[in-house]
Amino acid sequence: MSCTVVEVPKAKADDCNPDINFAQVTRVYVGNSGNPFTDWTSLAEWTPRLDQAAAGADKIRTFNVIGSKPKPDRPKVAFSRKRTAYGDPKHSLPFKVDETHPDNYAFLKFLEDHPGQRNAVWYEIGKYLYGGNAGVDGLIILDDTASENDEELNVFEGEITWEGKHPDRIVNPLI
Repeated sequence: MSCTVVEVPKAKADDCNPDINFAQVTRVYVGNSGNPFTDWTSLAEWTPRLDQAAAGADKIRTFNVIGSKPKPDRPKVAFSRKRTAYGDPKHSLPFKVDETHPDNYAFLKFLEDHPGQRNAVWYEIGKYLYGGNAGVDGLIILDDTASENDEELNVFEGEITWEGKHPDRIVNPLI
């Protein structure tokens, strides 16, 4: 059996100046799937689309969140000659929105009224923004939750799921 040999890409390990990034997902951006960016690295292209008061199919809604991006599930299938094949990764991004403003509650209701609707999603982790020109094609579930403890916040808990490779990542032009 012969396989094609490919060059291994560059990597960097720097003992003196490591490039680190804080882990929490802090912001989620949601838009319509049919309105990709021409250049998602351009702040000038983001700014008019992030106008939260304006209406329009190209607008992107911003949510401050507390979230995480766990390791995706990867279907694993054994096949002949003790080989293994892996399916497309299945990603999830669980998050909480602690700003329960009526506009955010209306967004929660919108998601309930349009079950199964997929949206373009971008998310921030530390200094990076993930999603590419079109965002990830995400399914968003969002629920209103309240604790029995009157010293805890009422939050909207949600999860964004999508299937496929890890999304593109850039240094965040929005921060």
